[in-house]
Amino acid sequence: MQKKLLLILAMLFIVLTSCDKQKTNKSALAFVKNMGIGINIGNTLDAIGTNTWFAGETGWGNPEIDQGLIKALKNYGYKTIRLPVTWAEYMGPAPDYIIKKERMDRVEEVVKWILDEGLFCILNIHHDGGEADMSWILKAANDPEGIAAQFALVWEQIAQRFSKYSKDKLIFESMNEVGFDKIYKGEAYRIFNMLNQTFLDTVRKSGGANAERRLLIAGYWTDIDKSCDFLFKMPRDTVKNRLILSVHYYTPPTFCIAEEYNNSWASETHGEPKMIIKSWKTI
Repeated sequence: MQKKLLLILAMLFIVLTSCDKQKTNKSALAFVKNMGIGINIGNTLDAIGTNTWFAGETGWGNPEIDQGLIKALKNYGYKTIRLPVTWAEYMGPAPDYIIKKERMDRVEEVVKWILDEGLFCILNIHHDGGEADMSWILKAANDPEGIAAQFALVWEQIAQRFSKYSKDKLIFESMNEVGFDKIYKGEAYRIFNMLNQTFLDTVRKSGGANAERRLLIAGYWTDIDKSCDFLFKMPRDTVKNRLILSVHYYTPPTFCIAEEYNNSWASETHGEPKMIIKSWKTI
């Protein structure tokens, strides 16, 4: 791959229990193994703008997702597609944080294309947890209860919209690469664990297939070491063997991250690459 594309190669390791060595159910392990090799469709539905610029789906340089892309990815041998979605640009004000109908319709259209091909689909809340002007989840460091309430309202809308879809083929992921390192560590993990629990409780009570849907739980910063900290806790579930732990693994960065992007990160410009590809393999 040419460096000018600024591709990031990463391994998303999907494991089945928290790092405190909980007992693994063989059927759950078989489920994750069956997800096979997957790919992340980044810089599309996850794009986010600023307070003065609306990114939309094409704002980060990629074309709109179409049905042909989904079919091509299936033909390449992928069995799972992770569909990162940022909702902030399409969200109304407090206290209801209503997601615009056209946004929900568009996300559902793409999800349906993926499921119609017999593929697994992972749907999440993405750069809402980032550091863009419009991102909001990190504000939980200063307002845990307020952001948890917003988190619940957003996930309630998503969960209800997709409650009719397969509980096994469509997987919800709580959030992406979130952490609160500017506050006391114990409180940071407490807030993070609380958000994961809020996600689970909200999805479960939304009914339909969500009562037993497979859920992908983000580790702290989705970092393998920080997620193995004893302070990180998997949420308590009402059903057995339906939780998956998500860890993003970028080590060593000189191998996983293109040189130009690595240099921009080192200089703290933190610029977005034109394209991000993430793939994973089960362990």
